[in-house]
Amino acid sequence: MGCSITEDGTVQTAFTLNWLDANGNIAATDTIKFQSDVDEVSGGGSSTPEPTTLAISGLGMGLLSIFLHRRRRASCN
Repeated sequence: MGCSITEDGTVQTAFTLNWLDANGNIAATDTIKFQSDVDEVSGGGSSTPEPTTLAISGLGMGLLSIFLHRRRRASCN
């Protein structure tokens, strides 16, 4: 399965996340979507992400990993 997202400026669905309750039924669904900025960059180079964007992305991934780790540990007990 390859990446189906292309950088064309439109909103595109990356994946859907299903949250399960204690019985294994879907309790909520989140759809993760991305939209790229299509800007002309002189010289053919790529633009560098802003430091704040990188920090927020890293924080979000860290919090998600902690949440999933605690959830997995709680389900083992």
